[in-house]
Amino acid sequence: MKLMLCQYQIVWEDKETNIEKINIYLKAAREANVDLICLPEMSFTGFSMNVDVTGEYQAETITAMRKLAKEYGVAIAFGYVRCQENHVKAENHYAVVDKDGVVLADYTKIHPFSYGGESAFFEGGNELVSFSLCDFNIGLAICYDLRFPEQFQLLGERCDMILLPANWPASRIEHFQVLGKARAIENQCYMAMINCIGEMGNIEYSGNSMLVDPEGKVLLELSEEEYQIITIENDVDGYRTRFPVRKDRVSLQ
Repeated sequence: MKLMLCQYQIVWEDKETNIEKINIYLKAAREANVDLICLPEMSFTGFSMNVDVTGEYQAETITAMRKLAKEYGVAIAFGYVRCQENHVKAENHYAVVDKDGVVLADYTKIHPFSYGGESAFFEGGNELVSFSLCDFNIGLAICYDLRFPEQFQLLGERCDMILLPANWPASRIEHFQVLGKARAIENQCYMAMINCIGEMGNIEYSGNSMLVDPEGKVLLELSEEEYQIITIENDVDGYRTRFPVRKDRVSLQ
């Protein structure tokens, strides 16, 4: 699978401008025959609690991404804010559409970031979500989820790779890097982690998006680049067979 990780400075609460911006990456993805382009958490708004501005009732962002996926012939993974009728709070979503515009997955962040005020405006999801693309089974998690290993252990039972979009501040970027490697090692799967860069909402983001293999080796890490492309082949089953540590896991109550 040919994968593109995109980190960029999200224009605060401006969906139209941000959606226009990713045409640059989609054009590059088409030229490089990329299979999947991955964008950060809340890809077109930034990590805003202003759900009256960012929230959607009709999934307009999914409609826009379906159109772009078909236009450029590439699958797109992206974040958006969803509102539900009769719900007090919104939901933090990450969805994937394939190159034909078919929705492959739509995940609701399970762990809202209460320290940052997210839990006051967003309710957490309660379902694990995964999809298949290019011989990979791929699970979805979002940012703060990374701190809770149980979710990744369950995803690891059925996934070869886990995508983790984020708006992870520079002040705690070492946690992002260390925990990402740990999740890859303990579950013997790939971790594709997509952060953002620049200052947004008075918080500085340093990017450091990366792809980690099942041994914990960093195959790709972005610094100031807005995107990089990498081709990987799925040998997760082979690696798990050669080094079968997961079979010794004990579930404690």
